[in-house]
Amino acid sequence: MERHHMRSYRGAFRCWAAGFYDALAWPKSLITLYQNKEIQTNTLKCVVLNGFIFLGSLALFQFLVRPALMFVFQFGLPNDATAAAAAAAAAAAEQSAMEEFAYMAADMLLTLTYQVLWVYPLYCLSFILNSLWYQEIADQTYRIRHGRATGYGSSGSSTGGGGGGGGGKPAVGFVQTISAVMADEVYRTTLQLFLALQASLVMLVPGAGLPISFVYVSWLYALYCFEYKWINMGWTLEQRLDYFELHWAYLAGFGTPFTFCTFFFPKFVSSGVFAILFPSYIIMATFASPAPDDLVAGMDASDYYHDDDDDDDDDDDDDSGGNGRGPSAFTPPLRLPVFKQAKWLSGLILGRYFK
Repeated sequence: MERHHMRSYRGAFRCWAAGFYDALAWPKSLITLYQNKEIQTNTLKCVVLNGFIFLGSLALFQFLVRPALMFVFQFGLPNDATAAAAAAAAAAAEQSAMEEFAYMAADMLLTLTYQVLWVYPLYCLSFILNSLWYQEIADQTYRIRHGRATGYGSSGSSTGGGGGGGGGKPAVGFVQTISAVMADEVYRTTLQLFLALQASLVMLVPGAGLPISFVYVSWLYALYCFEYKWINMGWTLEQRLDYFELHWAYLAGFGTPFTFCTFFFPKFVSSGVFAILFPSYIIMATFASPAPDDLVAGMDASDYYHDDDDDDDDDDDDDSGGNGRGPSAFTPPLRLPVFKQAKWLSGLILGRYFK
């Protein structure tokens, strides 16, 4: 099996390409979907709710209901063509401007009413239901691929299960575990919100804003996909972020096809397409093995760039800066601080929960 490493920009591109390739593993996703009834059922629920109901209602309103109602409204406006012919040109122009304003106001009011009474309530409901179905899909896929999940419960089970301590310790340990999990979830959600906000703000950068935002969204989508797997493995939030920043090139590649499917659509359409495709990408992420495959969380750059084997004997040696001398000017960063700003803002707001 080919080893992927980050000791050159060519190596970084190979890691990105490996992630992109793993995000196209649709046969593996479809086979898993076909073989497991529970995954199949929950995925079908996602497709029906987000595809037929949510996106279907958007299409129905946009292409049938809204044009029909606006046609009726426009037909009902007073037609002063005869009067306008006899009136002054200024009066005719003023009348036309008023009719155009009334049409635009009615269109805006109709769209706003539809969104408030239907789209936003359905969006919130689908968000809750999707979260439950995604979790079931992720758990079932993890059992198929890796066996029994470790998850959050592993840290608390040793506290409550060992019968050597005092009578109050298991309960205290359980409460501490629940508190830690809640704090972790709040911090994780806040971190993701700030990363999404960052992806939106970089759009304001002239020229480069769109591609930079695309990369940020790719990272965000990859984080969504892989977090189910990492949480089932029992990793803490810090371990997950550490691993993510070490595999930034691979995860940018993995998120690229998914982002391309949603990035250029309007908000609600993008959300619906995301919700339909997300179960398949959860399955792909669970089966994937991020590159570089010779990196572990917490590794120091000097350890990584020290050549203690011959795995760099290929053509990447020319620009690796290697031979035990550490990274050169032509070497991509081992760790890219993707979450630096988001972590700072999250820690600033939620600092009372974390050290």
